[in-house]
Amino acid sequence: MFSVFDMKQPPIWTITKVFWISKVLQYTIIFFTPCIESQFDTSTTLLLDNFPQLDQSQWYNAKILNKLLSWDSAYYLKNILHMAQTPDGIYLPEYENEYAFSPFVWSSVLRFSVKALLLKEDTPFLLLVLISITNIIHYCSTIALFYLTRIVFQKNSMYKYQKQTVFRIAMFTCLLFIFSLSGGFQSTFYSEQFSTLFTFLGMYTREYSTKYTGSFTITIENKALYLLTSVFFTVAAVNRPNCVINGLFFLLDLQKFIFNKTSQHSELKNKLNDHRKREALYPLFSGCFMLCGMVYTVYYTPFQIFCNTSNSADNLPNWCNNSLLSQLELLKLNSLVPTFVTRNSLYTYIQRRYWNVGLLTYYTANNIPNVLIALPNVIYLFMAANYFQWDFNSFNLHSYCYVSFAFLIMICGWAHLQIINRVITFIPLHLWYLSSCFAKNGNSLKVKLYLAWVIIWWPLQTVLFANFLPPA
Repeated sequence: MFSVFDMKQPPIWTITKVFWISKVLQYTIIFFTPCIESQFDTSTTLLLDNFPQLDQSQWYNAKILNKLLSWDSAYYLKNILHMAQTPDGIYLPEYENEYAFSPFVWSSVLRFSVKALLLKEDTPFLLLVLISITNIIHYCSTIALFYLTRIVFQKNSMYKYQKQTVFRIAMFTCLLFIFSLSGGFQSTFYSEQFSTLFTFLGMYTREYSTKYTGSFTITIENKALYLLTSVFFTVAAVNRPNCVINGLFFLLDLQKFIFNKTSQHSELKNKLNDHRKREALYPLFSGCFMLCGMVYTVYYTPFQIFCNTSNSADNLPNWCNNSLLSQLELLKLNSLVPTFVTRNSLYTYIQRRYWNVGLLTYYTANNIPNVLIALPNVIYLFMAANYFQWDFNSFNLHSYCYVSFAFLIMICGWAHLQIINRVITFIPLHLWYLSSCFAKNGNSLKVKLYLAWVIIWWPLQTVLFANFLPPA
């Protein structure tokens, strides 16, 4: 353990060793996990019957690869192999519910990656290629998190001149990220890691391009990198819509530029305030860019596919006929909203229809075990946001706190709560909190309790995932 925090060792080499050792350990657990004949869901069985490259008679498929076709990965694979190509060259899923599995981003990235490697879709090692791509993305996310953590805490006045402490925080954060509570979900080609990588890249470019001079004062030192942040956040959000809350970074930056004026006097004061107003255009543009990307992928594209047809209104999906135009007509705002912006997007419609996602709909007696499984991440993220929000020396972390609070409201209010273990990976605040506690006190009870749960849950969840058993 102590060698991991040795600054004399190249950090990337240390992270690389730990990361791939964890992967070997996880796939060893999957290899020795016995298969249960009666599975929770038949999706994997149907895939095995329809695609010869998943032949169960091959030991590598039966022992490892096919065990990773659980839950969402089965739908991602079907989107890769079985999407129909339109005359316009666009690939579309076969069934309505399959649009929830990132057909235009993650599924397309994997499909194009296979083609770029000059592989055929019937290659017997297709799953190995897809899993390898995802593991490389996961590895890159870990490296990005190391540099993000380092720059965040180097800018923090509390740790500015404590290189050893910052190093320990960054390394411990990466260890926690590698052995995440998402467990088996990180062993296969889920879309979360793709959004996590682009979120971390966006957070890094934003941190690198900005300078904090106080709790409410920020300046943009590298405008090109700041604009690049909007590209990274947009890619993350169109792949996983929950990442849209990253847009709060731009909103909070805009608020700082507009409402927090300099206390200087006379002509210098006017010049500084005018400069800040010009800088406010950058978060404004970045936020609008991200909003346009979301509207295009979440509203415009599905509307063109399902609603902009010659079918009568009675034959269209219900969500097509719920335009915001009718809702805003009384307020005389209907002219400001395009017809393709519906009250419910295709994504929210699918979530509600097929998975009963809605406000507080998840809290039923049969879901109590899943709620308990989710509690550690919920509690630690809340503690982290509360701690950094009120810590005066952590002013550069305040935006992360607001994003984390928004994430908790979204997850606890509308989602299936247990998915927090899987989708929380793009938010590093709780990992920073634990790492900060560890750096201050290596015997911290909070850290020990979390690590104890990781030691139990990480291998257990991997075994459950390999047998297509809940929680999802």
